[in-house]
Amino acid sequence: MWAGTIVLASAAIWAVTRLTSSGGPSRGARDCGRRPAPTGKLVGAQLQGANLACADLEGREMSGAQLMGANLSRARLAGAHLERAVLTRASLSGADLRGADLFAADLWNTDLSGANLQGANLRAAAMNFATAQRAQLMNADLSFAGFLQADLREANLRGAILNTTGFRGADLSGADLTGVDIAGADWTGATCPDGHVARAGETCAGHTVLR
Repeated sequence: MWAGTIVLASAAIWAVTRLTSSGGPSRGARDCGRRPAPTGKLVGAQLQGANLACADLEGREMSGAQLMGANLSRARLAGAHLERAVLTRASLSGADLRGADLFAADLWNTDLSGANLQGANLRAAAMNFATAQRAQLMNADLSFAGFLQADLREANLRGAILNTTGFRGADLSGADLTGVDIAGADWTGATCPDGHVARAGETCAGHTVLR
């Protein structure tokens, strides 16, 4: 059993080494083309700083993976299992995360600009200081998630589930909150869609219509 685990881990590390050193598309590259994805077991994998831009990781089991500073821009992660994964300072700009499970994931200072998180599970996720401009969060579950001072300008949160969600100091200028239960979140210091800054104990109710 131990030998099998070591072999799988070695395979994943070898694949990531190839991805990182192959000199593929740079961060934010326009043409993804065909990019290889790491093989082997990825649950709890050590992928810090890996170049996984445009990689096809759809539906992969990656819970607990260590992806600090990794480049996952425009990666295909629809339906991926990233529960409790560590993605601090990673780039997920333009990534496809539809229906992905990011329960309790660490997304501090992560770049999610333009990412598609429609229907994703972000319950208890830490997204403090994250950049999620124009991110698609329609029908995503944001219960107990933290967005302290996050940048959510022009993000689409239509139908998102808010339950004890924290938006303290976050910027939601131009964001779409249609169908969202405003009362289910802490808006203290947040910039509402119409530019109003919520005071302590105040919500963005009445401030969701764009000027």
